[in-house]
Amino acid sequence: MRLTEYRRTWIKKEIDKYSEQLGISHEEIPATILTRKDWLALPKELTRGKRTITHKLYGTIQPPNYSVIFLNIRRHTSLKELRNTIINQLGRSRFRDGKQNENLSEKMIKQILKGKRYPRDVYPINHWLHTV
Repeated sequence: MRLTEYRRTWIKKEIDKYSEQLGISHEEIPATILTRKDWLALPKELTRGKRTITHKLYGTIQPPNYSVIFLNIRRHTSLKELRNTIINQLGRSRFRDGKQNENLSEKMIKQILKGKRYPRDVYPINHWLHTV
């Protein structure tokens, strides 16, 4: 999939929508990187361990600060696939458990797509990914 202005706008809307649904405040939304060139331009401390393999990834977020999400647009074949990656990376940002390669369960992604909300007061930041 190629990165167009329409897709940039669509990604921004999806990130805002699912961040609110997951209980991520506007200030805590991670910065989004959409190209490998921009990812490699970041400081090496932020991208440690993920600099040479980004062409294989659909998306990633780096512990421990969870402040930057990388979405590999060219790797995705559909907007549905990209939406699932956005939900997965935002969920990993929201429910931090320190496991670098841990993804959200398919069940949790489906619940988020159906509209389930995860407010901060009910689901704290260290809520385990496997409980849903």
